Amino acid sequence: MRIERMVPCSSAELWARLIENAEATERGALLRLELPCGLPEITAPITHYRSRELLECGWGGKRLRWELTPLADGMTLLAFTYAPDDERWLRCLDSVTASVV
Repeated sequence: MRIERMVPCSSAELWARLIENAEATERGALLRLELPCGLPEITAPITHYRSRELLECGWGGKRLRWELTPLADGMTLLAFTYAPDDERWLRCLDSVTASVV
C-alpha cells in the first residue's frame, strides 16, 4: 500500500515529527512509533535514512517507508509505503500529519 498526502508544513518540520522517538542503541538506530489509531506501539530498526527525505524501517518482516518531498509554499508531499494493505495505517498517517499543522 502506498499512501500520499500533501502536508501543509516544511519537510524539516515533518521530518522532526517522524524521528522524534528515534534512538541510537547497541543494536543500531531504532524508531519507536506510538500509534494513536488502535495499533500497538512498535519499535523498528531503521534500515535506510536520508535526512529530511527518506526513512525506512523493518517491522515484523514488513517494510515501513516514508518519503518526503518539499514543495513550493512550505508544503511537503509525504509518501508512505507499507505492505500488506491495512486501512488502519490511513488513520495513523492522518493522525501524524494532523499533528504538524
